[in-house]
Amino acid sequence: MKCWHSRFNLNLWMAALAVILTACASRHGDPKKEAKTYSTLRLSLEAPGPANLFSGAVKVAGVYVNMAKEPFLTELDVVKAEIVEGPSGYAIQIHFNSHGTLLLEMTTTANRGRRIGVMSQFPEERWLAAPAIKGRISNGVFTFTPDATRDEAERLVKGLTALIAKAGDNKDF
Repeated sequence: MKCWHSRFNLNLWMAALAVILTACASRHGDPKKEAKTYSTLRLSLEAPGPANLFSGAVKVAGVYVNMAKEPFLTELDVVKAEIVEGPSGYAIQIHFNSHGTLLLEMTTTANRGRRIGVMSQFPEERWLAAPAIKGRISNGVFTFTPDATRDEAERLVKGLTALIAKAGDNKDF
């Protein structure tokens, strides 16, 4: 008898969980489909010395660079992303909020000559650029030329824009 009751309770619990998950999926949409429409953005600083517990060598545009494993800026601080035309082709321009602007300014002021590694997932994760810091960036606008096709750059910008809109619409996000 005890086995039957515990089995019944487990089956009841599993059925209730299935109902809850189905209700959440219908209310919020399919998370697998939504994940494909969003993009991430991670800015990491070049680490001095050899790779260690906190840094590792990554290949960016055919060059190996020792990057910090923890980013100093993420897509959570992005307020606008766009593709801009320049003399040598297209570039991606990222506008940061006040928190991101402050972090970008502090990082670029203290680390002149190092590189900022740009990693994104749209849907596959990869390193896109590692421009050298030439001076302080105080306006909160970071521009880089990605090691990506134009279509990939547009997909990245579209995914970041969708994520920004989702975060603005959903206060629990």
